[in-house]
Amino acid sequence: MGKTWTPQDFKGRAVMLNFWASWCEPCRSEMPTLQQISDIYGDDKLLVLAVNFKETAQRALQFAKTTGVMLPVLLDMQGKAAERWGVKVFPTTLTFDRHGKPQHRIKGEVDWTSAPSGRLIQTLLR
Repeated sequence: MGKTWTPQDFKGRAVMLNFWASWCEPCRSEMPTLQQISDIYGDDKLLVLAVNFKETAQRALQFAKTTGVMLPVLLDMQGKAAERWGVKVFPTTLTFDRHGKPQHRIKGEVDWTSAPSGRLIQTLLR
């Protein structure tokens, strides 16, 4: 059974919501670096959530399993979350600082292990 996330789950942690799909090649390329930063910072400081766009649970979880991704995978099977957040490009990552304030909307593939990404993440943790 999946977890239902509430605002309390995010308290005191920076959060990255990454909207992706298994058919999206840039998403597939980016996903390992999202896993790496989650491992580096730990989900007690930086919670990285992979929001799958309009795919079945089986397909999304199979992708995660075959690529070694251990991030929490949230399902947006009808695309309503992407619509609410105005996501039209994949991947898109939304960031929130540890106080819950929205900080960035990043469209397209990012190497989250790069130095510029590291500086961006540090601003979320302040």
